[in-house]
Amino acid sequence: MFSTGFFSTHLKVLLNIVIFCCFCNWARAITLQSDVQALIELKNAVEADSIGQTTCLGSWNFSVDPCDSRSTNQFVCGIRCDVKTGGKSRVTSFALDGVGYRGYLSPYIGNLTELTELVLAGNGFHGSIPQSITGLARLYRLDLSGNMFSGPLPDSLGRLVNLQILSLGRNRFSGPVPGSLNNLKTLQRLDLSYNALSGTIPPLGGLGQLYNLDLSYNGFVGVIPSQLPVSLSQMTLRSNFLTGTLPASLSGLRGLGVLDLSGNRLSGSIDGLLFSHPELQQLNLSNNSFTAISVPNMSGVESLLVAVDIGFNRISGLLPSNFSTLQSLSALSLRYNGFQGPIPAEYAVKAADGVKPLVRLFLDGNYLNGGVPAQFLKIPAEKISGSFADNCLRSCPSSVILCQGSQKPATVCRRAYRRRAQVP
Repeated sequence: MFSTGFFSTHLKVLLNIVIFCCFCNWARAITLQSDVQALIELKNAVEADSIGQTTCLGSWNFSVDPCDSRSTNQFVCGIRCDVKTGGKSRVTSFALDGVGYRGYLSPYIGNLTELTELVLAGNGFHGSIPQSITGLARLYRLDLSGNMFSGPLPDSLGRLVNLQILSLGRNRFSGPVPGSLNNLKTLQRLDLSYNALSGTIPPLGGLGQLYNLDLSYNGFVGVIPSQLPVSLSQMTLRSNFLTGTLPASLSGLRGLGVLDLSGNRLSGSIDGLLFSHPELQQLNLSNNSFTAISVPNMSGVESLLVAVDIGFNRISGLLPSNFSTLQSLSALSLRYNGFQGPIPAEYAVKAADGVKPLVRLFLDGNYLNGGVPAQFLKIPAEKISGSFADNCLRSCPSSVILCQGSQKPATVCRRAYRRRAQVP
């Protein structure tokens, strides 16, 4: 039999072991002091009246250790910690909630040298990107989108060679895109949209893993680069001032699924190779100055194209009937061009009887004449949307959803046909 004293002694030993283990765990959780100082300065750079009590920054209380996992009421969000250096915890993620914080990004961000993720999206930060950010060699995600950052993009961004996501959209950055971004060999997403960037788009062929490129709503000029990452699956360059023709290299982007070049000043012919692209699903070339189009017959060939928008260009001639051979096509816009002649009966067949029918068809704003194919008159209004208005069609009853809206005056139509008849 064991005595009561034996159990008491061993219980004390056990309790001491537990306390010692807890103390060791607490000691290991102590944040490196330079990281704590950086967090203090980062919070101090945010205007106090923009920090709500229920926000991430509102929960930060530096009377406790930021990386102490025992704290349940302070540092509830905004940072992630890992044990990194000499048993000390390091901040590895700084990701704030998008609640409208105002302020600037403190240069002390460079002290968080173990940071892999920096996210400030959806706030009101202003000023420039501090140069110290380029010391964050482990950073794989940098998201400053939806703020008011301004100034040029620093050339030193090209030193963040581990970046996979660079999202700087919806800010006020200006000036050219630094060519050093071509050094980011692991970059997968690049979003610089909705800024005031200018100059030409630099060659980006060195970004061998880039699959999403968004440079829309800026002030880029010049031609579309012929050197583009072959890995691209989505490219959006809409609403810039790009000129020239479509580069032949587009057909070489074999994984491209979405291409949006709308709202530029592109011209020339739209090559039929785009419509036979093996992966392309969405194509938007609207609001440019294209003057010709070639669509191959895709009967018997698998096509993934679902939506095509070539509206608001300067294309004339007959409507390409081969659009009806694109098996997956469900949305087509050829509005506000200079097309003449009849509406192809093939369009009506695809809209009425196709396995994957046309459900959106916009042909308004052209000079189409003749009657409306009978199949269109039988399609229920809930099965199709679009418009045949502002053409030169006869007998397009307003009871048909596609015919709602007036046609051009006969004098305008006659003048347009005479003018085109005089063109050799």
